[in-house]
Amino acid sequence: MPHGNLSKVWYESPTLKLNRRMTIYTPAGYEKGKNYPVLYLLHGSGGDENAWSELGRAAQILDNLIAIGKAVPMIVVMTNSISRWRPSSRSTNPSFTG
Repeated sequence: MPHGNLSKVWYESPTLKLNRRMTIYTPAGYEKGKNYPVLYLLHGSGGDENAWSELGRAAQILDNLIAIGKAVPMIVVMTNSISRWRPSSRSTNPSFTG
């Protein structure tokens, strides 16, 4: 069975003024420039960008579903939705955690 690829990608968040990481699944045979549907998976409380790939086994499940024709090849983005930015009357700086 063909296997997709998991990549860890760092990106800059202008809103939070932080570098953030996400995990991206690309299907077996992924072709850059080809259009794919995109699924965004958000973790639950206490999770991070690794939760779906490490605990949920997202890549293995997607590989199996695509192989048996129950899912189309797609890109899956698993973000870290934990935000340190908490507005308060003392600060509007996103890095403020007080």
